[in-house]
Amino acid sequence: MNTARKIILSSLIALFFLPSHAQELKTKKILTGNCLEIFTIDKKSKLRNGEYLEIDKNSRDTLISGAFRNDFKTGTWKYNGKASKPWFTYDYDKKMLNRIPEEITNIDSFLIRKDGNFVFEKVDSPPLYIGYKDEVRNIIAIHFKVPVDIIINGLSDHSVASFVVDKNGEMTDFRIEKMQFKDVATNIFNAYKKIEGEWSPAIFKGQPVDSQIFLVIDISPPGLSSRTIPKIPNSLDVVINYMSVEKRTKAVELGLFHTVPPRQK
Repeated sequence: MNTARKIILSSLIALFFLPSHAQELKTKKILTGNCLEIFTIDKKSKLRNGEYLEIDKNSRDTLISGAFRNDFKTGTWKYNGKASKPWFTYDYDKKMLNRIPEEITNIDSFLIRKDGNFVFEKVDSPPLYIGYKDEVRNIIAIHFKVPVDIIINGLSDHSVASFVVDKNGEMTDFRIEKMQFKDVATNIFNAYKKIEGEWSPAIFKGQPVDSQIFLVIDISPPGLSSRTIPKIPNSLDVVINYMSVEKRTKAVELGLFHTVPPRQK
């Protein structure tokens, strides 16, 4: 059989099987926080196959786009910021970052583990969460619950936690570094546990290494900041404002809103 006939036969076979395969896929939509996930699953295996989209339900911006094969991410995925502006891409087949934004490449020093201690060193690249821009901040802001006592009494709080992104891209060693209210510390940890995605580890002299990230939670009523200490370099800062209520009001509806500041370089 010559090459031309082989190509024609292959095309006919592909066309024959395509409709039946398409019929086995089912589109699903899941609302997670402020994001709408759209993907297809195989009806028989229940595994994700085909294109995946994650869209901001308010702005309708496309935050993430990619594809699954048998429930595994495959090929190049695109991660965006506001107005669907490209943030970076990640090749899941090669396990490597592509098109890294200047905001990340401009960070040349980071806390990495050396001889059992974390010290600032010039790195090839810092740790990076494989997600849309500010996704970690949004996860914390959405899942953090401001203690009722803080709201009723109109208080402010500035708490600091830390965690490690190890050389395998896993999050470990969460700890509270500074706190004023015990409930705040507990709620920070509960929100931290909602971060379930992957990280690209810090690279030092061509090798992945453990790195330490500080998570700063600034809680206050609108127009009042609780920050009293200098910013921590390269930290994840999350500003959480809440609507204050009068103490004498027994039955109140506690409304909360969150703001996420631009990522600090």
